[in-house]
Amino acid sequence: MRIVFVLALLIPSLAGAQTAESGSQTSPADKPRAHLSIINQKNESIDECFATLTKEPSQHPGVRVKFVVSKEGTPTLMIASEAENPDLTKCVLDVVATVKFPPASREVLMNYNFAFKQEFPPHDGSSYKKKFIRQVIGENEENIQRCHDIGLKEDPELHGNIQTKFYIWYDGTVLKSTIESSTLNNPDVELCIQEAILGMRFPEPPLMVVVAYPLDFKTKEKGDE
Repeated sequence: MRIVFVLALLIPSLAGAQTAESGSQTSPADKPRAHLSIINQKNESIDECFATLTKEPSQHPGVRVKFVVSKEGTPTLMIASEAENPDLTKCVLDVVATVKFPPASREVLMNYNFAFKQEFPPHDGSSYKKKFIRQVIGENEENIQRCHDIGLKEDPELHGNIQTKFYIWYDGTVLKSTIESSTLNNPDVELCIQEAILGMRFPEPPLMVVVAYPLDFKTKEKGDE
């Protein structure tokens, strides 16, 4: 699981609050990016919040937190918004409340977005492939053949093999499509096939699936349409 911290912006909503436009008058302790590195030291605690309080990791909940760092370095006036999980939000706020920043000459108004993402490694999806890959590619055979027809107009003898590789995302869409190798040596046909695969829609897999799929193209026999 990866935690991404995004520093958004500073808003001078309090009198005397430090802003990003303070320029040379800002000491290193006043700078928001210095605070970011300090909050990152709480990664383990934030990670624990996500692991223990998220029943459905696939929802990728996020918590946006605004707070003021006092001159003494204490987080105050904490507000959370755009949170999908109240328990997770409270846990994150409790962790932020324990952070101790260096004393500064002014108060600093901070806005952080804690974005959580459950990481799943891609797999070959053997059982999924046997059931769905050939079926969906077969349903899109006409689109693939149209790509070959583009090349046949220029070279009636065009034939060969293309080795494709593509990634099926959790919602069944193709996240990425590449041509790993080709004996056609026809960029237009290869690009067309790559785009045709990107447009395919598969049944939703349990995890992201990586597919290596060969396509063979032969010249049309006389009399074929």
